[in-house]
Amino acid sequence: MPLQRRFSPIISTPLSLIFLLAATIPGRAGGFTAYKDYPAGSSPHSVAVGDFNGDGIPDLVVANFGSNTVSILLGNGQGSFKAAVNYPAGSYPISVATGDFNGDGFLDVAVADNNNDESSGSLSILLGNGDGTLQAPVSYSSEGAPYFVAVADLNGDNYLDAVVTNHGGEVSVYLGNGDGTFQNAAYYHAGGNPQSVAIGDYNGDGVPDLAVANSLSNNISILIGEGDGTFRAPRNFTTGSSPSVVVTADFNGDGYLDLAVPNNGSNTISILLGNGNGSFQPQYTLTSGSRPSGLATADFNGDSKADLVVTNQSGANESVAVYLGNGDGTFQNPAVYPAGDQPRIIAAADLNGDGAPDLSVACSQGEINVFLNTGGTRIEESSSPNPSTVGQAVTFSTYIYASIAGSGTPTGTVSYYDGSTLLGTGTLGSTGKTSFMTSGLSQGTHTIYETYSGDSNFNPNNSAPPITQVVNSP
Repeated sequence: MPLQRRFSPIISTPLSLIFLLAATIPGRAGGFTAYKDYPAGSSPHSVAVGDFNGDGIPDLVVANFGSNTVSILLGNGQGSFKAAVNYPAGSYPISVATGDFNGDGFLDVAVADNNNDESSGSLSILLGNGDGTLQAPVSYSSEGAPYFVAVADLNGDNYLDAVVTNHGGEVSVYLGNGDGTFQNAAYYHAGGNPQSVAIGDYNGDGVPDLAVANSLSNNISILIGEGDGTFRAPRNFTTGSSPSVVVTADFNGDGYLDLAVPNNGSNTISILLGNGNGSFQPQYTLTSGSRPSGLATADFNGDSKADLVVTNQSGANESVAVYLGNGDGTFQNPAVYPAGDQPRIIAAADLNGDGAPDLSVACSQGEINVFLNTGGTRIEESSSPNPSTVGQAVTFSTYIYASIAGSGTPTGTVSYYDGSTLLGTGTLGSTGKTSFMTSGLSQGTHTIYETYSGDSNFNPNNSAPPITQVVNSP
C-alpha cells in the first residue's frame, strides 16, 4: 500500500482589524466553512475526537464544566453530528482525552475533574462499551485542581498511562495496569500553576518526555523521561505571559520536536524550536488575537508542513485563527474565522472523511463549533470488467470532487497502486474525472489503491476504500 500522508500526534500582523471576516488562506487549501453549532452539556470546556461506536466515523467527546458530565456526539460521516448523550463524570470536568485503557479494542475516556479549582480533584476513567455508550466513571485522586489530561505509554509496557496537570500544584502521573485501572498518582514538580502538557520525545532517546506549560511562572518545563514512567527534575524555558495549551510538532523540518503555546496574558504565541537534546532555543513570538487559549497543530493545506490553529477568547471578537507553516519554523499571516462565545480547547481531525483536517471547538458559553476544511475531496471509483481474465484490459475510473459545494473542481493526478506497486497515473480532466487502463494484472485477487495528488486548492487524499479486482485464468 502507498505511504499514508502523515499529519503532525495547535504573525506578525495584528488581528483586531480582521476578526469579523475570514481571510483567504494562501497556499493549497481554500480555508474553512463558517462554523455550525452542536449543543453539548453546560459550559463545555474541552473536546476530543475518536470513534466510539466502531463505525469508522469520527465522533466527539466533550467535558462539560458546568454540568459534571461528558457528552458523546456520534458522527454522521459528513462532518455533522447527532444529538449529544451525556454521562456523569467527576466534579467540574475540564479536560478530556481518549484511548483504549483496558485493551478490549473499544475507545475509553479520561477526564480531568477540576473540582472548581479547589485544592484537590480527580482523574475519572469512563470505559467505552464499543457502541457509543460509556460506563460509570472510576475516579483517582489528584492534588491541586486538575486542569488538563493527556495519555501515552510512558513506561514501555504497551499500556496507556495518564498525565494530569494540577493548576494549583504539580503534575500527576498515573501508570495504567492495562485492564482499565490505574496506579495511584506520582507527583512531579514543574513551574507555577501547570496549565497543560504535551508528551513527546524531546531528547531523541526513544522515551516519552513531558512539556508542561506553567501559567503563573510564564515558562515551559521539560521533564525528561527515564523510560520506566518516572521523570527527571524540570528544566525551564521562558514563554510569554500566562501560557495555556502547549502543542508539539516538527515546525522546521529538522527532525526534532518543537513547541508552540498561546500566551493568554500577552496575546502572543510562543514558538520554541527544539535542539533534539531536550533543550530549546529562546522563544520567538507571533501576534495573536485577544486572550488566546486553545491551540492545535495539523497539516491543514496538504503541503506536508505543520500548521497551527489558535482560539481567541476576546469578548468582542471570539475567533479561531489558522497560521500556515512555512516548514522552516516560521508561519504565514493568519486567516481568521469568527467563533462562538469564549472558544477554548480546539481539536483538529478529519471529521467528514475527505482527506483534510477539520476543526471542533469547545465554546464554554455555548456549544461545540465545527469548522469544515474546504480543501477536502470525495473519491468515487470503479473498475471494468471485474472480474477479468489474465491478459484482458481493465479500466480503473476515478471521479474526484470537492466535499464542500462551491469550492471548485479539483485538478491534478490520480496514482493507481496494486498493493504497494505503482501501476500508473491519470490526469484529471475539466470535470474531475480520469481513468487508467492495464492488461498486466496476474491471476488472483488484487487490492487496488488510488491516491489523489492535490492541487493549489485541494488537499491530497488517499482515503478512498481500495478496489478488489479479481483476475481469473483465461
